[in-house]
Amino acid sequence: MALSPPPPNPHDLRDFPRPRPPISPGRPRLFRIFLHRDPASGRVRRPFHFVSSAATSDAAGGRYDLPEPDGACYLALKTIGAWLEVFRSTVIVASDDVRRRRLLITRPPRRIRTADLGARGARRFGVTGDIHTHGDYALTRAWAGRLYEAGFRALLGKVRHDPGLRERSLTLLDRNGEHEPYGWRWHKKIELLHEADDLLLAMRAYGFKVLEVPHDVPIDDVRP
Repeated sequence: MALSPPPPNPHDLRDFPRPRPPISPGRPRLFRIFLHRDPASGRVRRPFHFVSSAATSDAAGGRYDLPEPDGACYLALKTIGAWLEVFRSTVIVASDDVRRRRLLITRPPRRIRTADLGARGARRFGVTGDIHTHGDYALTRAWAGRLYEAGFRALLGKVRHDPGLRERSLTLLDRNGEHEPYGWRWHKKIELLHEADDLLLAMRAYGFKVLEVPHDVPIDDVRP
């Protein structure tokens, strides 16, 4: 059965399933890959960035982006999940692109009220597996918005670009922009992405390759 629209009244979602064990202080470890500098201004970017759907078309942006002034920040429960969230269906990744990025490793400092989109009990609210893979972002964003209105501040889901849908994502919901989620002080560790050896090994199993761009190769002007 296809994914249904969310109920119009957020009150109807107050008993939506939550993860067991819950998202609570110190657990689980969370990972996010982000650009170290803003491509336009060169400004050093903060590791948490909440994106609004108003800033993107329906076909772009994230699955659970919220309308302004709120937004969504995407993390994963494993490093390979974070990689798949960023590079998605890309096969060959330029090494320069990898060097421009950082790996955030963090843990929740407090309990987060989280909706478990993969729980069996989510089915009775109208959620199916389509919510993790559906191409209509207007519908998945509507679910994110209604759950946010119901008081949920995170969504536990599955990473679409993992063929087996085994990797899980955690989407944080808060006001848009670059800031610490919910005004909390998060414990953070930031690593150079190109030095994350375990991750670079894991991504090869998915068929990814990181290659240098041959800038010195001459380009021929091919005419019909």
